[in-house]
Amino acid sequence: VVDSIDLSGCVVTYTNTGVYTGLAHKVIPTVTLDGETLIFGVDFTVVYDENTNFIDTTQTHYFIIEGMGVYSGKTMSYEYNITKAQIELEVEDKQEFVFGTLEDYLDVVKSNVSGVDFITVYEGINGTEYSGSKTPTNVGEYKVTITSNSSDNYEALSNAVVRTFKIVKAETVI
Repeated sequence: VVDSIDLSGCVVTYTNTGVYTGLAHKVIPTVTLDGETLIFGVDFTVVYDENTNFIDTTQTHYFIIEGMGVYSGKTMSYEYNITKAQIELEVEDKQEFVFGTLEDYLDVVKSNVSGVDFITVYEGINGTEYSGSKTPTNVGEYKVTITSNSSDNYEALSNAVVRTFKIVKAETVI
């Protein structure tokens, strides 16, 4: 009978932060004992705190190392934090819309996020009178500025996105 080897003296190294992805983070640390690197899934496993989901940024997450095979025992609790992600925003540089076809300028915005409100502010330019947060509908030239608020899991946009566009008259078909 082989005596089990206690993990209490092991050294655990890991990255203690990750960036929000919308998926559960899985921490696979390096565990060494007496100069030997242990193998995840053979010599040890990671047990995550059941009170957290290892997804969001609003709480601190914890895990322990538990011995397997010839290794036994548990380690102290280790802390892991998830930081807010940066919003990635692609705005099509569409410069002209036919009157009656533009419902919302945000229709040409693509982003890596959901659950974040984008803020649009419109301003008439080159003689077009308009100022507001609703998409303009009249023929004219406009500037749109797009920003965002932060959310639990995303930082606010660091730079506003600014585009200019025109709404032109539809062709008359007889």
